Amino acid sequence: YYRNHFPGKQKLNNLEDVDYVSDMKAASSDMILQTYLELQKEYKNDPIFFYDMAEILHQKGFTDEAYEALYHCSELIIYPANRSSIAYMLESWKDFSAAKEIYRLILGQNPGNLAVKRDLALAYYQTANIDSAAQLYYEIVMTKMEDDFYGYTHSIQMAALQELNALLFLYPDEPNMPEIDPRLIFTLPEDLRISVCAQVNYFFLHVKAPITDSAQASFPPNTDQHRYRYYGYNNQVKEYSVYRAMPGKYKVHLSRNYYYQQGNEPEIYRLVTFKNFQQRGQKLEIQNLNLTYQYGDLEVGSVKW
Repeated sequence: YYRNHFPGKQKLNNLEDVDYVSDMKAASSDMILQTYLELQKEYKNDPIFFYDMAEILHQKGFTDEAYEALYHCSELIIYPANRSSIAYMLESWKDFSAAKEIYRLILGQNPGNLAVKRDLALAYYQTANIDSAAQLYYEIVMTKMEDDFYGYTHSIQMAALQELNALLFLYPDEPNMPEIDPRLIFTLPEDLRISVCAQVNYFFLHVKAPITDSAQASFPPNTDQHRYRYYGYNNQVKEYSVYRAMPGKYKVHLSRNYYYQQGNEPEIYRLVTFKNFQQRGQKLEIQNLNLTYQYGDLEVGSVKW
């Protein structure tokens, strides 16, 4: 993860690395494993350390050691839902089979966790397991929650509904699709649909469009040619979408003025982007955002159009 000495408007990738990450990046190829073993003596009970090590070791080509570090991280995580971060890393390595198994294990302990159920649906989506993805999305959408919990699940259900319709657009003739209430099926084409999701809801999403200088005023002009829709649900999924996107870079900012960390564990957000949503050439992209111990206003990523 990164140091954040001066919370304010900063770019996540420009923040200073913590010491052990700097040590690993500075180590030569033949010293990587020795450096890792030395650092491990000091951080042997720190799941965040092993999470960072897994990513670095995998980038350096030490695949077996990366998996071992990720296993150590998983063993040290106390809160079951936080194990989603392990699956996110595995997805970034294209090991979808292992990622799906972790999601299933979490859901075995807490079947009502709609955020993890959506994560599993996205994993099915990315591996073209269409009927399984559609079934999960439909279950999420049709879940009835008590009033006390509705505010915590509404944004997840709305995101699942959008992604279900994205699937139906791509695979209109899939024979094994579940029977879906036709009132839930719609076509709403958009150039860009950007969402950020997390296991907690203490953040706000701002998107800086190419034609504006303010992350607070993040929308293209409200004209017929450049219509936008913006969703700011006070929950785990926040969305921004553009009907006709402008060429350029859409910079994604998160504001976390109230910081909350559930234990000394990795806190990984996901940036989920649909390009050409419900149009020819529809494409799904997912980026992992390591926001462990981060707060303030951060530019966490960008989407090119």
